[in-house]
Amino acid sequence: MRSLLLVFLCFSAAMAQDVFMGGRVDLEATVGADTRFDFGRQAGVDLTFSKPKVLDAYADISVAGGSVRLQELYLKLPPTARVVDVTLGRFLLPHGDPNTRAEERYAAGARDLFASYHDWRAGNCLLDTDVTGVMLSREVTLRREFTLGATLYGAQVPGDHFAFGGRLTGGWRGLRFGGSAYDGYDRPGAHAWQAVGFAAWEGFGVEVAGQAYFGKASGGEHHGQLLRAAYRLPMRARLPLDLFVARTTYDDDLQRGVATTRFGVGYRFGQYYRAELRYEINEAPGTVGDDVGVARLTAVF
Repeated sequence: MRSLLLVFLCFSAAMAQDVFMGGRVDLEATVGADTRFDFGRQAGVDLTFSKPKVLDAYADISVAGGSVRLQELYLKLPPTARVVDVTLGRFLLPHGDPNTRAEERYAAGARDLFASYHDWRAGNCLLDTDVTGVMLSREVTLRREFTLGATLYGAQVPGDHFAFGGRLTGGWRGLRFGGSAYDGYDRPGAHAWQAVGFAAWEGFGVEVAGQAYFGKASGGEHHGQLLRAAYRLPMRARLPLDLFVARTTYDDDLQRGVATTRFGVGYRFGQYYRAELRYEINEAPGTVGDDVGVARLTAVF
């Protein structure tokens, strides 16, 4: 499958009229029981080849945690009679609120829904992974600024198993809401499924968001919540800051609960540059539950 995608990607590059290269700088210094300096979860480079109305090809290489890996490699076909977008290849699995910050999908001590990931990504209680398969998606704008989006996918997951799922989203004047479902495996021989409902509101610089999820992973039931509140000062302010607090919880087998509470402040240098200081309070057994401070610098180019 990957060899075929590479052939298509090379073909698309040869046919492309427009080629775009970009990347994401994400550096983190973590101070705590395990003090380290490393690439953050968003670090990587991407390349897009585009032939308008014919074919788009996209490749994304992640360097998160200092580990170089192919995160996305897919072909996107143009809409057929404006009905649906078709994505074929390796893509990030759509689950939960698409606006969720990547690090807030994780809680220290939570069960990793994909055991093949290395320890740097441990604690993934909301699905946040790359899979190989096909995805159908469509977003439409209806009357009075109401938007509606739908995604269906079928994909191969770790252990050569098949997974399927979908997501439905809606939005209206700063309000967004929706739900998603996943059914597949999190490791060979272990069936996993998860369902998520979410809602959020943004306006006047304020964001309030929440998600509730439940399901089964590695044979055990689980459920949890993700709550977030933030306030963003406008760029024209003397100090364009954004303040935020978020809490991600996870209950394993409906008994043992862990949680990570994050609060911090970000400073925006411009549209694509941001510095952040945050403190994480981890409620989990052992050294996993140690609190940490994080300094982060991000840039998109």
